[in-house]
Amino acid sequence: MKLFVLRHAHAEDGYPDSNRPLSEHGAKQLAALCDNLNPDMFSNVAQVWLSPYIRAVQTANIFCKNEGINAPLLEDKNLVPHGDSDSLARTIAGVCQFGSDLILVTHNPLAENLADALLGGKTGLLHFNKCSLARFSLEGLPNSEKPYGIWSLSMLVNPSHFQG
Repeated sequence: MKLFVLRHAHAEDGYPDSNRPLSEHGAKQLAALCDNLNPDMFSNVAQVWLSPYIRAVQTANIFCKNEGINAPLLEDKNLVPHGDSDSLARTIAGVCQFGSDLILVTHNPLAENLADALLGGKTGLLHFNKCSLARFSLEGLPNSEKPYGIWSLSMLVNPSHFQG
């Protein structure tokens, strides 16, 4: 199983936080990311879980369209910025034995906290800039000693990697 974690692209300032749309800069970030990915890496994606915040919904829709991902998009209120990363890791562990890939479209600090949980509980291992995409690979199924399974980081990119 592969788990892709995508942090939303740059958003406009505003209030309430949940209603902030992508900015023009965010749309450009997302285009740069999508233009430099191989859509074949998403061929086994069964579902896309996303935050209900407008910027995450827009990011998910644009990303899936550009990468040819036809999997269902499922909003999850736990994928908000301060969602429970341990609960999310347990949920992912519960579905990882099915073998299909999963995409999460979310925010910080949740993305970074989830990465920390999946990679053994150390803190501050990864930094998710806006519009960063990480790919984690499941190396071992969850068990009593590793309740989230054993994961490795196989990719972390953001649009600045592709811009001069």
